[in-house]
Amino acid sequence: VANTAEKLDAPTENNSAETGNGENPTSGADSEARKDSVPRVDLTKDTPAPTTSADQGIKRTHEESEPIGVPGLSHPLADPLSDYTIVTDSCQVVRNKINRLIESGEMKVTDFCHAIGVSSNAYYNFMHKHGTMKGDECAAYPAAFAFFKEREDAGVKIPTKKKQKTKDDDKGGKAQDDKLDLSDIHLDGEDTDSVPVYDTCDDIRRQITAYLKKPGVTQAQFGRDLLAQYHTDKRPKGISASQMQSFRGKKGPDAGNTSSVFYSAYVFFEKMRIKQGKPKSQKRKEMEEVWGPDGFDTENANKGFLYSSRMVTILAGPNKEKFVVHMPLLCSKSQYFNKALTGFFEESKTGIVRLEDVSPVLFRIVVTWLYNGKIVYTTADEDSNIDQDFAGLDYASIPPETPARAHEDTSTWPRHALVGLYLLADRLDIKMLRINTIDALRGAISRTKRGLDARVYQLIDSNTAANSPLRRFAVDNLVYGVKHSTADWSFWEQIPHDITTEALLAMSERLPHALCDDCHKKGLLFNEIALAADHPCKYKDTKPYSDMCLYHEHADDEEKKACRARRSKTVVK
Repeated sequence: VANTAEKLDAPTENNSAETGNGENPTSGADSEARKDSVPRVDLTKDTPAPTTSADQGIKRTHEESEPIGVPGLSHPLADPLSDYTIVTDSCQVVRNKINRLIESGEMKVTDFCHAIGVSSNAYYNFMHKHGTMKGDECAAYPAAFAFFKEREDAGVKIPTKKKQKTKDDDKGGKAQDDKLDLSDIHLDGEDTDSVPVYDTCDDIRRQITAYLKKPGVTQAQFGRDLLAQYHTDKRPKGISASQMQSFRGKKGPDAGNTSSVFYSAYVFFEKMRIKQGKPKSQKRKEMEEVWGPDGFDTENANKGFLYSSRMVTILAGPNKEKFVVHMPLLCSKSQYFNKALTGFFEESKTGIVRLEDVSPVLFRIVVTWLYNGKIVYTTADEDSNIDQDFAGLDYASIPPETPARAHEDTSTWPRHALVGLYLLADRLDIKMLRINTIDALRGAISRTKRGLDARVYQLIDSNTAANSPLRRFAVDNLVYGVKHSTADWSFWEQIPHDITTEALLAMSERLPHALCDDCHKKGLLFNEIALAADHPCKYKDTKPYSDMCLYHEHADDEEKKACRARRSKTVVK
């Protein structure tokens, strides 16, 4: 580089061959001339060794240094700063050569610094710069160039990092060709390009990534292999690198399901599995059961929320009845599904949630509610009906005097069905469904004048915590809804003790509503109860469920106010 000789002839405290620091003294016209000229370094003069202070210790002078030895040369390397050298490589080219040398393991950084006669600070100062001519003022630049020039003149090439040999390499190219020869494998539906797919898009992406890492596999050849899996007019003109990159860049089980890369890669890898004699994985078997004979959807692309956004599969009951639901809708209503399908659980990868201990009858009501916001029941098929389906629930028997059931009239449903629905909504953390269900339960009791039977109380007691709104409602219904004077004694014997205790405590605070005021006062005097001190509170005799918001878990008064307005025309007092 121009003027380097002057800098080397007159080292200063801030700019020396040892430190490689300092500003480039050229400026103005000299700087412009540098751009059009070949950098030259006058190395004919002796370069004085850098001076050191006493407290820095004593260093050997340049003349006292041992001859520089370069691996691969039969003679010591001449002083790289002893000749007039034309620097023909840019700074970046020199840095690349240095990196290749160090990465090859032939020399370490300290050995290289010693070989070119600069300090480690000067070396890193040059190497940490970026750009074609960034670092041309550094002493390491001309010194390193001279080092590599000397090697090249002597016929010594920069070694490259050797690629580790693999077992596949020992088998030779023919083994790879045999591995890819899938012409003898035929899949059902291949002739019409309709092979059922039983892997998700994410599964195929993982297989593609692993396959492209294999020795001898190129993306271009892989694209041609995928194209060969088509046999009809569905065959695309080609599978380009951009198509491959687009598919691999997506995320989600069904993201990219209509891509030609997805279908053809599945067929390709399925043939490879058969060729290698590998059995189907357990997950693969489950996918066949979930998706049926048609396989994964490869035709409907994502176009809208309620039409073709990501779908998830729910397997309910011991027989794994299949429900396919839009994931955004499901996750927006249920915190349970939101955590399962968007977290780090297996369900988020497969898009499948198993609820084998959940009744398909109840979950069908949940799915219907998700889409239309109403608690109604739809049968699974034409051969089933609501009576048969509800009779299959294990919670309680259906009284024979129950009126004929209507799909949309929850007052005709057995009480245990509504209680079971509430418990399921609580488990799936669907707040609004809990609110709708407990309102439906209250409405059914009010319209039919028939309360909860003992087995329903048992169901509530064994599945709720002390602070559960459903449990509070059940206790209040027992306190205010049952005619205690006419209740069958066997009924009370079947009520769980905890609920009975809660009911008795609530009853102790009630006024005897069947007594007139005079009789009530006489009773208090007879029992020596002070009217002013121990008088029970009159407000306790108001039915709590006259305002169902008590059981609704509202976040604030505004939400409670809106709920009351919504129910004002339908709630039964």
